[in-house]
Amino acid sequence: MEIDPLYITREYWVQLNIVVDNFCFFVLFMVLFALNTVLTHNVIPSHVKAHELPPVFNKIRIPIYGFGFVLLAAASYFFIRSLTVAIDVLNIIYPDWWI
Repeated sequence: MEIDPLYITREYWVQLNIVVDNFCFFVLFMVLFALNTVLTHNVIPSHVKAHELPPVFNKIRIPIYGFGFVLLAAASYFFIRSLTVAIDVLNIIYPDWWI
């Protein structure tokens, strides 16, 4: 028994494009979150401890952490949106699943 997909119309291709776009935004926001985390956990404290930056930069870390949580929330949003649209489209293209 084989699973035969239905014909993929233009509407479904548009939805698949939305899935890919949202997944690309997810990857972008995760990379930005990772860079933000490296900056706040490693770069700023080590430069302040080495006296290459003034101690006031330790106080700047708190708003940067907040920005990092915003980036993480945006990444989560785009991942969940990508996943839900992908499941909806795949349920239409493949009406019968083996699992």
